[in-house]
Amino acid sequence: MTIEYAVGSWGLFCGDERRQLVMIDDAPYGPSSARKSMQATPRRLLLDDGRIDQVYSTGVPLDEVAAQGGSSWRVLVRPVHSPRSSTLIAVFAIVLPLDAPVPEQPLVGCWEWEIASRGYSWPTSHRRTYWDENLFKIYGISTDVIAKHGGSWEAEEWTSNLIARSDQMRINSAFRNIIQDGINGDANVFRCLTYHIVAGYGADGERETRHLRLVGKVAPYQPTDETILIHGFSYPVSEEFHDAVFGQDISSSRVDEVLRGVMGLAPQPTAVLDVATLDTLMTSASWKTEHFGNIRAFGELVTLPHEDLRSFIARAAADHANPHSTDALVHRPDGVVTPARLTAIGVSSSIQGQDVVVRLDL
Repeated sequence: MTIEYAVGSWGLFCGDERRQLVMIDDAPYGPSSARKSMQATPRRLLLDDGRIDQVYSTGVPLDEVAAQGGSSWRVLVRPVHSPRSSTLIAVFAIVLPLDAPVPEQPLVGCWEWEIASRGYSWPTSHRRTYWDENLFKIYGISTDVIAKHGGSWEAEEWTSNLIARSDQMRINSAFRNIIQDGINGDANVFRCLTYHIVAGYGADGERETRHLRLVGKVAPYQPTDETILIHGFSYPVSEEFHDAVFGQDISSSRVDEVLRGVMGLAPQPTAVLDVATLDTLMTSASWKTEHFGNIRAFGELVTLPHEDLRSFIARAAADHANPHSTDALVHRPDGVVTPARLTAIGVSSSIQGQDVVVRLDL
């Protein structure tokens, strides 16, 4: 069923041209051209008269009365800022009859990733995600945990403890793609992703699965910048809603599901790595049993005594038929170094030819 942006509806607008509509009231939309779905009155007052452009330019909320079609209307436009740098990333807007009450604004939580870079756009494993109050509410985080974290998480802790296991690789791959957008100079691209969280972290009682939509983009940056920033927001959606990119990419989704099954059954610590960065995209239950869970970059965990780790992983990733093995040293978080056998093989997953599965025989 087509949703129409009408008088009395909240809309969430984003994009560098301020014309992408991603939410109407509490329902996900697009991202699509706002003009196509808007009734005449809100279209003229918000787009044609430049009120959304004005708030995007100034960052100042707007609440005014305007004439249109022989009637007077109340127009509200509210900026949405990222929690760390206060970058304006979207606006909420609504047009109402003068005597109508203002409906509650839909619940949307904002986040911002801060990724340390080695320069020349090479991301490191030092990544934090900063949240606003609404996002903590959406995730159902206990007040004790909120106080402990002070509004931010290590990205690996967020992925490991709050994202449903079946979607962890998809989330990590999505952020890899957003970073790559920046490296390629495509900082204007908004990416959308639907995923499951396990809400209630740190709270009493059973944790509950919720379905969210994420909308995000990389901030413009220069190759020599020391920090890569990713801005975005998330909000609850129904189980039936899925962003089209994943509905169209059926074969990749199936491979991800197979990998998730393998991870669940693997008796030895096993992980899927991004070949370029050596980031862990997905890990097995046995990986956590060995307390490797919060080490995001594989290069911080494993070294090879006789050859370069990156060269070994690159060779293994290029071979989807034959596993490659070598001796390795595992640097545990407690400082103990353990000898192990490292085995790796290339896989085609969501990003074709860029991933490798590795197993550590301790």
